[in-house]
Order: sequence, then structure tokens, then C-alpha cells
Amino acid sequence: MKLTLILGTQRSGSTLLCREVEGLGGLGVPEEHLLPILRPPRPDLYGPGDVISALEEGIAPDLPGVTGVKLMVSYAGPIHHYVTGREAVDDVEALLGVIGWAQEAFEAVALFAIRRQPLIDQAISRARAQLTDIWHRNFADAVDAVPAVAPALLYEEILRELPLVLAESAALDEVISACGESVLTLDYDHLVEDRAQVLAAIGAHAQASGLLPLGRQADRPLRKIIPPAEGAQIRAGFEAWLSAAPMGADAALLEEAGLGVWESTSGSTGPGDIEDRKVSAGSPR
Repeated sequence: MKLTLILGTQRSGSTLLCREVEGLGGLGVPEEHLLPILRPPRPDLYGPGDVISALEEGIAPDLPGVTGVKLMVSYAGPIHHYVTGREAVDDVEALLGVIGWAQEAFEAVALFAIRRQPLIDQAISRARAQLTDIWHRNFADAVDAVPAVAPALLYEEILRELPLVLAESAALDEVISACGESVLTLDYDHLVEDRAQVLAAIGAHAQASGLLPLGRQADRPLRKIIPPAEGAQIRAGFEAWLSAAPMGADAALLEEAGLGVWESTSGSTGPGDIEDRKVSAGSPR
């Protein structure tokens, strides 16, 4: 059996990438098929065979020899334990261990990763989803389907999400670097704005990895929950709120993680001037 393996972090655009890969045809149906054996994690109960069984859920009916799955950074630890029988030191070791296992267990593996920059946008998306419990929106959904959230509540949730976003993204970056040319790394905005070019790159990488994409192009079913203009307003408001807020528990958590506050490069609170820079040094992992 062959495998399409998609690496990502929460709210990085991984679901959109999965839909595009599935739409191409020939690459399986990459979804979060591992969730049933992760809730809760049971290394005393599950092993490699259970992971294989879960992955078989990603086989398309018209192509039984290929499956697909999405592996989030936060899922890698338990899955690594299932397939290797030991606990990983960190997310990087866990991801690399699962990738190595997959490359031995499957005839061929097409490896993809998706990143989203700036990371503050990912934290905003995660915070909004946590507070509204709306994680995706189809084009058919009403424009006002996402309920409003009080700004202060949203900003507090963004601050809670930032350390997780930074840590998981740093781990994914390290894995991408270690995998070299075996992984095709995609950018969320590039996927949204240059669909045809990205789909061509996905097909070429899959073929080079030993899979046979069919070159289809399905209708794009998902749209952004937070439009760009609204995201810019949230970023500006969050920066102003963070600058005015006293140092509290959440800010202390950021400092303990080796992270700094978001700064504006020009002193302005305009959305175009916000850039994600770490004020203090240190690894977020």
C-alpha cells in the first residue's frame, strides 16, 4: 500500500490541503483518521497494527492501493509510541519517528507539510475556533454564520494559544529541515491564492514519490472563517490590547516559554506594520 502523509499544525490550512489532495485523485483521502485511537491515547492498548487499520480509512473506493492521512504535530507523540513501543523525547523525535516508520511500512510515501505565516494569524484562527466551536466554513454557509466574540475574550484566548502555535511550528520547521527534498512544504497563502500552481507542484511531488495523481481539480469547498480585512483588525486590536495590558499570568507564560510580545516595526498599530518577532531569546520548544 502507498501513503499520502500530510503534516501540519492546528489552523495552518491543513484541512484545505487535504481537500485539494483528495480532489486531485489517486492520492487517497487524507483526513484525521488517527483520532479514534487518540481519544484517549492508549499506548498500553494500541500498536502498529492499530495504526495501519486506522490509516486504511483513508483508502478511496476507486483506488484500493493508496491511503492518505493528516498527522498534526500534537498527535505525533502517541502515534510514535504506538508504532515504536517507546515514548519520544519531543515532538520532533515523534514526527521523525512516525515518518521513518511509514517509509518502512508502506511501498511509497508522498510527504507534504503546510505552514502558515505570520504565526499570529494562526493563533487568531485557533482562538476564534476555540471560542465559537466553528472550525471550518463551506462556501454554502451563510456569511454571518460565525458568532461574534467579545474582543477582550478573544485577545486573552489568542495570548493563550500563542505559545502552542510557536512551539508546534518550531517543531514542524525542524522536521521539514531534517526531511530535505522528501517533503514538499506548502504555504497557506500560496495555496489559497495560486491554486493551479500549487496543485501542479503537489502532483509532481506525489509522482516523484512513487504515487500516481490523476490530475483532477474538484470544486474548492472551504473558505476562510476570518476574512483578511477582519484578521488585520484583530491583529491591530490585539497588539494595542497587549501593549496596554499589565503583565499577567498569560504574559508570564510567554516569557517562560522563551517568547516575547508582539511588536510593531514602526510604532504604529496599523495591521501592515505588525510583524511576529520574538523580543526575548530562547527556543519555544
